Amino acid sequence: MKKAFIIIGILIYSLTSFSQEYIPLLEDEKSWSVLSVGYISGDPYYDTTYSTISYKLMGDTVLNSVVYKKLYKSDEEYPINWSLEAYMREDNEVHKVWMKMESDEQEYLLYDFDAQLGNTLTIGYGMPVSLLIDSITLVEIDGVMRQKHWLSSIDMPHYKETWINGIGSNKGMLYSGSVMIVGGWYWLLCMNEDGSVVYENPDYESCYLTTGAEHISNHSLGFSIYPNPTQDYISINTPSSFESNSVEIDIYCMSGKIVDHFQINTKASNSAYVYPLNNNKSGIYICQIKAENYNSTVKFVISR
Repeated sequence: MKKAFIIIGILIYSLTSFSQEYIPLLEDEKSWSVLSVGYISGDPYYDTTYSTISYKLMGDTVLNSVVYKKLYKSDEEYPINWSLEAYMREDNEVHKVWMKMESDEQEYLLYDFDAQLGNTLTIGYGMPVSLLIDSITLVEIDGVMRQKHWLSSIDMPHYKETWINGIGSNKGMLYSGSVMIVGGWYWLLCMNEDGSVVYENPDYESCYLTTGAEHISNHSLGFSIYPNPTQDYISINTPSSFESNSVEIDIYCMSGKIVDHFQINTKASNSAYVYPLNNNKSGIYICQIKAENYNSTVKFVISR
């Protein structure tokens, strides 16, 4: 009998836990900080740029008798100048969110927060893709229990995405369904409401990150790190002509805290040293390379 009560309790919990009060996504003065990572051709294969784009909802407009909220963007660390980026609307009864770009008349579905386990959705701007709801869980954020949808691409098994009720996609406000952005990708850093941070990505230590266009390698001495971005390891390359046999390596996170320190013998490693990243979270890191009469730093990204 006791087992029966336990099973009934679990069933009641599972039914009530997924009937949480819906939290609207589109509300004035909400803003999102999104990391934009781009690739440009370079040596060894590409260089990488990192910038932060802020998105903010400000005001309404009517288009073809439909009310939309206006979404603005800014690339400033402390945004003052905003430009109109898109129009968005939300149906709080069916819990869906649509968007249309300022330069495009077509409307696209970005979110369906009522989607159930096993549902397949056509999601995304420009070239919508098929996403499968793999699971639905609960997460507590800012003292509120919220539903979290876990999605994957039917055509690209490596692609994963999550939605959080009232916050949006981990890919960034506008980039749900962005299975592949040619030349880069996007990642949500923070979501703010009324000037306060409600959600902060645990894999990053700031709501604003930027490096500009920085070369991955030092061409004068031939140092390079690849792949970049990476998941499991970085290969630190040194030229065979480098005079020093011993090189010191320091790995820092973006807050300036040292993550690891080690030495490599450039001759013994055949001009390349593979450093595993098993214990490092996703984010931007700095690799400092020190040798006799040489001190250089290189940024790299772990993206999992």
